[in-house]
Order: sequence, then structure tokens, then C-alpha cells
Amino acid sequence: MIFNLIVIVLVLLIAYMWTSQGLFSALIHLLCTIVAGAVAFAVWEPLAIGLLLGVHEGLAWSFALILPFLATLGVLRVACDKIIPANMEFDDITNFVGGGVFGLGAGVISVGVLVISTSFMRIPSNFLGYSPVEVDSQGSVVRSSPMWLPADMLTARFYELMSMGSFSTSTPLALRQPDVHEQAAALRITHDDSSRTTILPEDFTILSRYTVLADNVRDLTSDSFNIGPDGNPRPQTVKLISGDSPPAGSRIEGFVIRFGSGARESSGQIVIGPSQIRLVGRRGDEAVTMHPIAVVSRAAGDALAAGRFRFDAPNIFVPSVGGATEAIMAFEFVVPPDVEPLDIRVKNIRRAVSALPAAEEFNPAARDQSIRTLALLGQAGAAVENLDRSDVVTVPADITFGSRNTRVITTNTRLPQPIQSGAVAGIQTNDDKEITRADSLIESRQMRHDIPRQLQITTFFTSTDTRLLMTNVSVESPLSLVGRVELNEPTPILIDDLGQTYTPVGYMFTDNSDIRMYYDPGRPVSSMNQLPTLTRTRPDQELRLIYRISRNVNIVELAVGDRVIFQFSPPMRVN
Repeated sequence: MIFNLIVIVLVLLIAYMWTSQGLFSALIHLLCTIVAGAVAFAVWEPLAIGLLLGVHEGLAWSFALILPFLATLGVLRVACDKIIPANMEFDDITNFVGGGVFGLGAGVISVGVLVISTSFMRIPSNFLGYSPVEVDSQGSVVRSSPMWLPADMLTARFYELMSMGSFSTSTPLALRQPDVHEQAAALRITHDDSSRTTILPEDFTILSRYTVLADNVRDLTSDSFNIGPDGNPRPQTVKLISGDSPPAGSRIEGFVIRFGSGARESSGQIVIGPSQIRLVGRRGDEAVTMHPIAVVSRAAGDALAAGRFRFDAPNIFVPSVGGATEAIMAFEFVVPPDVEPLDIRVKNIRRAVSALPAAEEFNPAARDQSIRTLALLGQAGAAVENLDRSDVVTVPADITFGSRNTRVITTNTRLPQPIQSGAVAGIQTNDDKEITRADSLIESRQMRHDIPRQLQITTFFTSTDTRLLMTNVSVESPLSLVGRVELNEPTPILIDDLGQTYTPVGYMFTDNSDIRMYYDPGRPVSSMNQLPTLTRTRPDQELRLIYRISRNVNIVELAVGDRVIFQFSPPMRVN
């Protein structure tokens, strides 16, 4: 209701303003607005990905659209006022009616661009009571009621039409980013309205593609992971975004995607819902959008086993399991028989799929068997068998060093002394006073034992299926990196007995009793040049790397790049 009223008032206000300027001035402004919108949509994706995502991902897609629009409109208005300084004379009625009509057109486009750009901000999914898409009771992403004056939809449709006509390109908006107003709203349907709505292009890779065929839609949407009371596979009720059921002859298109550490939330998990992944296909000159009906992923972090999980109810978001650096998932879409997939968008980052190698074909039973053997996902863990182990040093994981018998690897991740909540800049905590994110310098005077218990911060947060490890790589540690690793190399990874790898999610660097601390499971430390520098002349400095490890695994190796430096025997058990 509120959003509807705001849009109507803004459009009418712009239209009314141009009734007083006359028909010719309103026409010039409409043309400037049309061109400004075309420029904005043309530079939108390159500007967002190439520049703004690295600055502020929550605002990148919004600003990359609205700022070029405003800048182009401003330049065009100034230029037109200089080139055409005089108005054309018409009678009052013509000026009023014509100015109002052209002003209304300019108002719809201007407000439409504003609504679309605002919708790409990280705001609640039902912002001011409006969302053009929703997840229905059976888990399908479908269209909902449009606005009373659907400025966003009209603007999107107008530029889609122009992208196939007067403003046509080799990658038209109509085929590569159709229904952009719906995509904006779909991205914001996240877990607790707080998860990320976009990621970086380097945060995921499409590994492979497959197709599932069946005699009918009922068999197509059934799987042996969901058994009904009669002992037979239970079919899934699926709707296309239009609200219609898939037609006969539909197939499942599956895409296996590897997510990197940069795709994680601040909790350390990758969390995906059906609305945040979209497959765009082509039916002639018409675009068709589809959302996944199921995801294939690991079932637990401590075993190489996978399952197929349906999006068959509202508020289903599939998280990655365990703490491994990478997560591999396969997303399945029901595709009508006459639709050719073009692109897949993962949290609004586009990848072309039409050029992928030919898809492997399965029936549902063969697909399920491929899931159980992990063949569908390829290697669910990291490929570590080809690492260079020629100079490996074998040490026990429980080794100690120094006069205080300091453990090299420990699950004790408590701070040396408590710090007070709110007293140290750069530290974020949850309601339990556990550190969820940190990039700060803690001075020795800020660590005290006399802080009231309810204000004490002493430890880090991690999910229930993971455990934090601290690995001491200081100068005097048996695992010291000094002289073994260069600044331009990756940070050390830990490897478990399943072949899963773990990148540091933080570090604690102690220097003269002050602690430089970084902790962010959503932004791991990937390069040595991100770490404080250790030197042999300062053996009093201490650097401990923080790892987020899947529970119930054994840590067996520490590697840098493609070479294993340390092997643990016996290994480190993480319970």
C-alpha cells in the first residue's frame, strides 16, 4: 500500500511539473529520459561488476543503475537547454495535455528506474509492502500482484522492447536480463532477510551440466530420496514463474556449481534459496525465466555423501555443510520442451551456459544413483592427490614448543584475556557476545579480568557443525612459515582425511602484548600478503591462524599452493 502510493505520487508529480513547461519541453525531457535509461541499462552490469562490487556489494547493483541514469539525464538536459534555448508555441490546452502526456511518460521511466535500482539494495523482501514475486506454499517462485501503477514493470518492458529494436545489441536486455524488476525482488528473498543478495564473479564456477528425462512430469519430479507412504518415490508439485504447471515434454536441466570461500555469509556458510538462482532461456525471441526446484549437495561435513533436497515449501534455504573452503552444489530446473537455456544467474552474477559441453543425460533413477556415488558432483572434496609432497616434514599434531609447552594446533580459541563489549572498534558480536567478525587492534590495556561478566567478549562464533582451530606459525613454532613461504603465495591450507581443504578465516597477531585480530568466515585470508609479517629478529611476536574445520574429521596435512609442507602423524582429530 505505502509503496503504491509513493510511486503514484512521484509519477503524477513529475507529470504535473511538465504540464506547466509545455508540450515541446516535455517532449525533449522525455527523449532525454529515454536515452538516459538506455545508457544506464547498457553500462549497468559492467559498472557493477567491474567497479562497484569491490567497493560495497550491498549497494553496487543499485548505484550502478541509478547513478549513470542521473548523470546522463543531467548532461543531456544541460546540452539540450544550450542547443535548443527557446520553446515552441502551442495553445494552452495543447501545452497542458501534451506536456502532461510526455511528462507522464518521463515520470514512469524515471520512477521505474528508481524503483528497480532501490529494489537491488539489501532491503527486506517485502519492502514497504511490495514484492512482484514470492515463494508459494509449495516452494515455487511465482509472480505476485504488481503495483497499481507498475512503473518498474513498464520501464523494464519498454527497454526490453527497445533492446530488440532501436537499441538492439548482441546481448539484448530482453534475453540476457529479462524481467529485471522481478529479479531484484527475488534476490532479496533471503534467509531471515539478512543474507547476501550478490557475490563476486570469482566466487563460483560452473563445473558441468546434465539433463534428466522422463516420460511425464510426475516421474520427472520424483526421486528416490523422497519416498511416500506407499514406498514409491513421491512426486514434487512444481510451478513455473507464471503459476502454470510445466507442460508435457519438459525436462530437468542441472548445473553443477563450485562455490569458493568468497560466497560465504558472515556465519561461514554458503546459503542459497530458490529465488536467488535463475536460469534464463529462449523461446524464439521470447525470454523464459526459471528457478530451481531442487539442489544436490553434501549432506554432512564429515562424510563424502550427498543428497537431493527439494525446494518444496516456503523459507527453504540450503546451507553448505562443514567448514571446507569450497562447496559443490547442483541446481535443477524444470525447462519446457521448446526453451533453450542461455544464461544462469547466481545471486545476479551471469554465466553463459549455451556454450557448455554437451549435457550428460539421465533418467531419474540413474541421476539418483549418480548422486549417491558422488559422480554427479565430481569430486565433492578438493583434489589433493597431485600435490607435491617431496619436501614434506612429518610432525605430530599435538606437538608443543617453548618454555610454556605451547600447543602448535589447538581448539582453544579464547582470547588471552576478556575484552569489554563495545570498547574495541572493529569487532562485531552476536547476542551471546561471541565474535562474528573482527578487524581490529586490541591494546593490552583493553584486556582485563575485572570486566563484568555480562559485558565480556572471550571467544569466537562458529556454526554447530564446525570447530575453530588455531595454528601457531610463529618464528619459533615447529610449523613456522618464515623462510618456507613467500609473501606472494597463498596462505597455508589445512587438509583433512576426506580431501577437504580449509583456508584461514582469520588470525591473531600478538606484538608487545597488543593483538591485531582479523576474523571473517565470509572473507577468508587467501594470500600471505594479507597477514602481518614475521621476522627472525622478533621471536617474541606470535601469529596464530584461525581455521574453521568440519567436525569429526582428521587434519592430516598443511599445504601452501600445490606443495605440502607439513604432514601430521598422528593426525589432529576434530570433534
